[in-house]
Amino acid sequence: MESELRRVSQLVLLIFIAMMSTLDSVPTEPPDPSWYPKVPSTRRRQHYSFGTTKLIRDDDDDDDGPPTSEAESEMAEEEMTETSEGELVYDDEMFVEESLLPRGEQRTRNASSGMSTPCLRFESRFESGNLRKAFRVGDLEYRLYMRDDVCLSSQGSRVFNCSQWFYFRVLNGLSSKLYTFSFLNFTKPDSLYKEGMQPLLYSREEERRTGKGWHRAGESITYQANVRQFHKNGQVNNFFTLRFIFQLPYDDDECYLAMCYPYTYHDLQRHLLELESDPVRSQRLRRSELCKTIAGNVLDLLMIGNDLEVKKPSLVITARVHPGESNASLIMHGLLDYLSGPSHHAHELRRAFTFFVVPMLNPDGVILGNYRCSLSGHDLNRQWIDPDAQLHPEIFNVKRLCKELATANRLVLFLDIHGHSCKKGFFLYCCEDSVSSLPWAMSRRSAFFSLANTTYKVSRSKVNTGRAVVYNEHGCVDSYTCEASFLGAEVGGGQSLHFNEFSLRNVGAQIAESLSEYLLPG
Repeated sequence: MESELRRVSQLVLLIFIAMMSTLDSVPTEPPDPSWYPKVPSTRRRQHYSFGTTKLIRDDDDDDDGPPTSEAESEMAEEEMTETSEGELVYDDEMFVEESLLPRGEQRTRNASSGMSTPCLRFESRFESGNLRKAFRVGDLEYRLYMRDDVCLSSQGSRVFNCSQWFYFRVLNGLSSKLYTFSFLNFTKPDSLYKEGMQPLLYSREEERRTGKGWHRAGESITYQANVRQFHKNGQVNNFFTLRFIFQLPYDDDECYLAMCYPYTYHDLQRHLLELESDPVRSQRLRRSELCKTIAGNVLDLLMIGNDLEVKKPSLVITARVHPGESNASLIMHGLLDYLSGPSHHAHELRRAFTFFVVPMLNPDGVILGNYRCSLSGHDLNRQWIDPDAQLHPEIFNVKRLCKELATANRLVLFLDIHGHSCKKGFFLYCCEDSVSSLPWAMSRRSAFFSLANTTYKVSRSKVNTGRAVVYNEHGCVDSYTCEASFLGAEVGGGQSLHFNEFSLRNVGAQIAESLSEYLLPG
């Protein structure tokens, strides 16, 4: 068992080392497409058995979790293959496929198949990438499937999970055409796509000419149930289809599509290096390794304060326990910049408190392009009551840190930052006995904060989350989950404003200002 775990961990670590040595990107910019795994992706997606584990059945959006039997999981895979029409043009488990053929051969095949437009070329095998299969069903229409979370499962079987995160490259497009993409394996009945949320598009050529990076794109967006079905918790459920039409800005461009702004483990490392390299900010923070993940990646811990040798009241702040909630990393990015920055509020916070910050709780999942799970196949935010040091080292060590601070009467606040797929604005989940005025402080600092979506309860499905466990076991009343919409905020008249990268980083700064108002009144 342990040898299999080590083998998979070493494999994932080697893949990440390859990425780190070849990627040359700034935060949220797509990776260098020259990187390609040196092993077939089928090996990366095998599932291994180790220990006794449980699959968590709820998430922060009240989803009921993955099927628990191999039969249920396999049915979803079979239906994806058998009911799809058209020509398979991309499969992330194939070592060589249509999308890697030379362009001349691509166009020859187009002519022989009766298509008048060159076939788009897809690729998702890079850091945080996710696209399982692509089928061409018309001259300008493609049906796509997201990949289930890459993980190790307790029975060695394929684990079907909530599919939502996508991030992939598109080549060989024509700017004069309108393309139709349909993603056929969404599992949640509710989605912000129904409220007008658009996917994100990045064009390498557009950034070169205009400086424009990731931006919202897509028209005629629909999200509705389709005929494909899967079993979950003994019930038959329909998959949902996201369908939209979009136009590429330039011919033969290198473009990327994503569910939310990509923020990779590599982006985080670059940001932390920038903070450490700054002669002023570096005096206010200390970076260390909290632990190693299953794959051997470093889980970073930052201590931020004016005098880090003095034991002061402390706050623990975490983010990105769910890999697909990349907006949480942008909020964390802004929070770190503010806390280490020159403002008066930041100085007063650093003078009064020490901040223990884990900016990315699930590096393995982020690297692999998972939506929700870690490499062990678990939702790490449902492992807080009894985390396993081998299966959940990230949660095990963060919980131990919280316990040490609470035992020393130093833990004054816990905050875990997430993304939300169904609600708008950003908001807090508080605990039952909380009489906190922090939500009102946030509403005064930001027009995007939603008091209406803020709650003061811990439901049965959330008792194993960080917020609930820190509250129940360590008596920390100021224990919160901060949720930020994948879409944005309501601006009146039923209209919504999409969050962009700047506004998400600014939310991080507003959170810090709100903490100053709440913890240091006057």
